[in-house]
Amino acid sequence: MITSGRCTRRAIYGSLKPNKGKILYAGENITGMDPYTAPEKGLAYIPQRRNAFPYLSVEENMVMGGWTFKRDKARIRRKLEENYERFPNLAAKRRKKADFLSGGEQRMVEL
Repeated sequence: MITSGRCTRRAIYGSLKPNKGKILYAGENITGMDPYTAPEKGLAYIPQRRNAFPYLSVEENMVMGGWTFKRDKARIRRKLEENYERFPNLAAKRRKKADFLSGGEQRMVEL
């Protein structure tokens, strides 16, 4: 049984296994899924606190987010371009330090 909001979020994202019940997302049972599969399903866990590295640029932060693909430079470049299409104002600020972005722009970088 999940009793707190924090536990609920962790269970939905797959980092906490509920001891009963199930979690359905878009008609699919995702109970106990591996957290690394969540982004493939369109799920992301974003903590309340901002997590962008303030002294890194927008692009450096986004590349850090793709560290699991570090050997696939083409994939990282493709994902960067997808994110710049999704958040066009970040494309113009790709060289700016994250510390100089608005709170909403920092959230975009985190996503």
